[in-house]
Amino acid sequence: DAGLLFVFQSRRGLDHYGPTDRLLRRELGLAATRYEGEALQALEPSLSPSVAGAYHYSCDVQVRPERLVASWRSRLLADGVELREGAPFT
Repeated sequence: DAGLLFVFQSRRGLDHYGPTDRLLRRELGLAATRYEGEALQALEPSLSPSVAGAYHYSCDVQVRPERLVASWRSRLLADGVELREGAPFT
């Protein structure tokens, strides 16, 4: 699955993060799913079975800047925008 996975080595760390997760959910609408044990291994098999658990924010994404800019450039050119690379500006 896409998203951001906060992984915790200890049960204490996993439990300590709970209030932060609730704050993000309440104030920003960023809902995470808490995973432990077999469910976490199914989600991310490359993790060591010794980790305590994780919070998965599926709403989070990562962007590769060069791909984003290239897609904007393609779209602008398709829409008839003239791009002037290296032109001076003030």
